Amino acid sequence: MTDRRARVRAAVVLSFGAVLAILAADAWNPGVAPAIVAADIAVGWAFIGGGLVAWTARPGSVAGRLMVAAGAAWFAGTIWPVLELLHRGLIVHLLAASPTGRLVARPMTARAWARLGTVLASYVASLTALGGSVAGVVFGGALAIVAIDAFLPGRGLGWRSRWTEGVLAGAIAVVVIVSQVARAVGSPLPGSIFLYDAVLAAAAVILAADLVAGRRAAELLSHVVVDLGDTSQAGTVRDRLAGAIGDPSLVLAFAVDDVEGAWADEAGAPVRKPIPGEARSLTPIVVDGREVGFIAHDPAVLNDPRSVAAISAAAELAISNSTMQAEVRRRVADVEASRERLVRAGDVQRRRLEERLQTGTLARLQHVAERLGQVRPGGDDVAGDLAGLRDEVEWARRELADFARGVHPSALIDGGLPAALDELAARSPVPITLTIDVDRTGALTESTCYFVCSEGVTNAIKHGSASHLAIDVRTRDRAIVLTVSDDGIGGARLGVRGGLRGLADRVEALGGTLVVESPARDGTRIVARLPERGAGKAADRATLPVDLLSATP
Repeated sequence: MTDRRARVRAAVVLSFGAVLAILAADAWNPGVAPAIVAADIAVGWAFIGGGLVAWTARPGSVAGRLMVAAGAAWFAGTIWPVLELLHRGLIVHLLAASPTGRLVARPMTARAWARLGTVLASYVASLTALGGSVAGVVFGGALAIVAIDAFLPGRGLGWRSRWTEGVLAGAIAVVVIVSQVARAVGSPLPGSIFLYDAVLAAAAVILAADLVAGRRAAELLSHVVVDLGDTSQAGTVRDRLAGAIGDPSLVLAFAVDDVEGAWADEAGAPVRKPIPGEARSLTPIVVDGREVGFIAHDPAVLNDPRSVAAISAAAELAISNSTMQAEVRRRVADVEASRERLVRAGDVQRRRLEERLQTGTLARLQHVAERLGQVRPGGDDVAGDLAGLRDEVEWARRELADFARGVHPSALIDGGLPAALDELAARSPVPITLTIDVDRTGALTESTCYFVCSEGVTNAIKHGSASHLAIDVRTRDRAIVLTVSDDGIGGARLGVRGGLRGLADRVEALGGTLVVESPARDGTRIVARLPERGAGKAADRATLPVDLLSATP
């Protein structure tokens, strides 16, 4: 149906143009040189033919229809002298509003008002009984304004690639102004009629070719991608996209998960999807075959299918980039929160260590010191006092040994993770099955693995009422994967605080992950994965405070 309509339109326009061309050729006086008549017909047909081609290639653009109208007005001015200048208003309109042909924008900026005023002044000058010189000055001045406006810096696809229109407007303006000046000083330029006809015909051909080319969609895409990626431009993806294509009224919305037909903007506010029509055009954003959003925009801004596809691809790229940036920000926030928890855990742990030493070993040693001050040489039962003091010192030594074993067992330094886990299993009040297949690795990694196991055992016995545990540690894909499982009551959670949260922070600080699976009444399974480090790197313990690495919360 569309092809048939286009063929009918072409037949009507060509027939109408042929009739006007014949009438225009017949309207010339018999004494006029045939070259002038041929040039006149060539200009009219350049606009009508070029406009018809552009109209067919871009039916949504008004520019093609303006070109056809300019060609018809050109012939009409030859047939009826009263309409001799009518084509000038149409040409200024065409060059000022190309490629869309529309002069009204949303919102109307100062430059948009200036363009509209220039075009209206040109129409008035071409339709009123102004003198030839005055009309020529208005025409040349209007074209000069259009040329200057085309080269002024600006944003948006509609004015980004207007250098062609600027060059053409400037060329026509120079010819018109020079001819008017020469005529005013009494020295008309020879061949000025042919020069004017030639520049108009060339402008028609170039404009038609430029419109058919689709406004260089690839170039437009590159500009939009650059604008969307310009970090110096503040605002959301919608703001940057609206500025890039020159449509402040643009709406960018995303599909709401699990809600059919629901849309929201980047801030999460609900958005109503407009009905496509002349007022608004909808461009879907499709990722992996699914519509994840849409762009509602002014159809005058994006009316070429190739440009629409290019902008849609750029929007998809920007959204993916925005999503990745949001994920990076989330991860950075998680790392900062993890560091804050580590600092707090360090303060809490230092207080616990100090309290444990003060109420345990240090108190016992203080008691020994007081007893020593009470012993008198030659006093009664000195041997008994010394024996009691030896017992106190022995208790203090054992407490310190137990304390040191809990902070960082010597077996972990001497024999590595297997030896430390063997000692942990030997001290456990419930059976532990060990499966260990790892070599020596970095001290920081070994200590973290040990305390994940130690905390898992403690939680299983203290809170999970477990009767049996299993610890599995092995190397997989250049990472150490350890699993602590029990047959307890389950229900453990990796909350925002507590021992498991502290272990997760330690693991994540090394670039690893920790997962807790603990269904109710079905035991608990803690799985940690840490990147493997080279053996003998004891210095890597300096990357975090020792009490954060070794002491269990």
